Amino acid sequence: GRNALAVPKSLNTHSKDTIYDASTLGKRAIYSHHIIANSKRRALADLASQYNLGGYAKIGWPGVILIEGIESNCQIFVDEIKRWRWQQIQVRGEEQKVIPEGESLDSHRQLPLQFGEIGEDGMSLLASNCREAGLETLFLTCMKINDHRTIDEEKDKKHDKEGIDAGSKHGALIHVDHMNDGKRYRKWLRKTCQAQGCTLLIRHFYSNIDSNNRGRPTIYVGVFGDRDGVKQVMKLWRSSRVDIDSKSKPCLERMMTVIAEGEIQSFPNNSSSSFHDGNEMDCTFEDLE
Repeated sequence: GRNALAVPKSLNTHSKDTIYDASTLGKRAIYSHHIIANSKRRALADLASQYNLGGYAKIGWPGVILIEGIESNCQIFVDEIKRWRWQQIQVRGEEQKVIPEGESLDSHRQLPLQFGEIGEDGMSLLASNCREAGLETLFLTCMKINDHRTIDEEKDKKHDKEGIDAGSKHGALIHVDHMNDGKRYRKWLRKTCQAQGCTLLIRHFYSNIDSNNRGRPTIYVGVFGDRDGVKQVMKLWRSSRVDIDSKSKPCLERMMTVIAEGEIQSFPNNSSSSFHDGNEMDCTFEDLE
């Protein structure tokens, strides 16, 4: 309800008399299933302002919150928003930096001083902003995208037990019988693959070369990434209402066929997680092969 999102003047677990260690700069990268409600978006901005935290909230599916400021204030912010109602909320990355004596904490900030909002389709903008600020690793950690310059030890251990190379590329090729609402369907695929750190390829093949009478296309979808990411996309795909039925009601996908799935040597050159609807989806039989 509304009360759950109200920003309190003081928090029961943190006294106003608390002496903050203003010499430690903190950052948090927070992942949410989605951020849509206007009340929650306002509450995030108000709370960040209250504790002098800068950064971003990327709204939509998924939601990403990046904050930066005095370390103890970052802790308070996280403790507070975890009390709110979320489908999923998780701190996936954090950083701390002790500021040398005599230097301003604000002079070491890498995110904007003012907490701002990035739109639903702004994931690439957020990634670019983080890269320019020197926070690419923090962003990749938040999105569970493998940074191949580092080693994820826990994933290595897990995959070693399964006899799988943790750094291997994984892919799945799926035949989809039809998309009644193609724009909606493709948007869901893009967002889901993006959230799991996967790249996406969609191709339409028309057997009839007559552009005025092509009929319904044969649709193939490729999902590429690390093994866990691809597996999660496939799991969500089977359990989400990605299309509409003949009565225009949201429905599950019941007519998809996995043609092949497993380790691959390289990703297709034309795969993309953010392509725009257009002619690049159409292809000839030779292209499809």
